[in-house]
Amino acid sequence: SIAWSEKGNGGCITFSKSRLTEIEQESRSILVTQTEINDQHYLIVNCYIPNYGYGEGLKKKDFIKKSRKIFPEILSMGSKIPVIIAGDFNAAFSVSHCKCKNKPGVFKEEVEWINELLEKNNLCIGDVTASIVGSKGEFYTYYSFRGRSKNTSHGPLGSMRIDHVLVSENSSVKTIVYNTKTERDHFPIISTVLLKNSDNVE
Repeated sequence: SIAWSEKGNGGCITFSKSRLTEIEQESRSILVTQTEINDQHYLIVNCYIPNYGYGEGLKKKDFIKKSRKIFPEILSMGSKIPVIIAGDFNAAFSVSHCKCKNKPGVFKEEVEWINELLEKNNLCIGDVTASIVGSKGEFYTYYSFRGRSKNTSHGPLGSMRIDHVLVSENSSVKTIVYNTKTERDHFPIISTVLLKNSDNVE
């Protein structure tokens, strides 16, 4: 099953082996769907959050303001079922998740916003690991062509961890950042969501 936002340039798309029911979308930034796997319902929120760079600064400021109302409303839909929020947030949880300073993604307002999103909505983010054997500590999901960070998810200057999978507090999540030879600036990530009294969902 497939659901997508703003049938045109950009936006979010969700694929599922199980049937998806579209519930809501906010422009191209948020797509909310519901699905059922192994007799368990899930609320899935797919996100693309505007970047402060490339002339989208005002869009991001406006979105951060709106999101403080939007996300609680969305999450209230899933108050009795597990919630999975995933996507490109264009924001890191800490400046330690970025190999650059004073850049979009780690501006003070962005870091404060994404941590507020986590805490006020009782969400959690799991441990992040990488598919590279022997990698140490620093795993990134984005690398900058301008920063010449090579094809490695623990690359040099310009690398950031800005793509996330968040889950509701009745779940836990383990995320793997896959090191791939790609010409795109984001690495694919796969997360396993662990639910109480239920099978794992990948």
